[in-house]
Amino acid sequence: MLYRIRHCLIAIPAAVYLQPVPTCTRAFETRYMQIQCNTNTYSQSFFPHTISLWNTLRVDVYQLSPDSFTARLSSIQFV
Repeated sequence: MLYRIRHCLIAIPAAVYLQPVPTCTRAFETRYMQIQCNTNTYSQSFFPHTISLWNTLRVDVYQLSPDSFTARLSSIQFV
């Protein structure tokens, strides 16, 4: 879902929910600021949890087509 939001494939505005990391790294435009959570319930909801996982992906994964992205995700082990 975050891939679809990021690539404007669905009608959820990325700029409203995703803030790029404000540092200059090679992947700064593909990483997003973590959402600070005060409760465990909120930290496990979609945006905080998914941004955390998204930021662990390699840069080359972001550039794949939707079908290739889905196939690649099935081979990645998230910790």
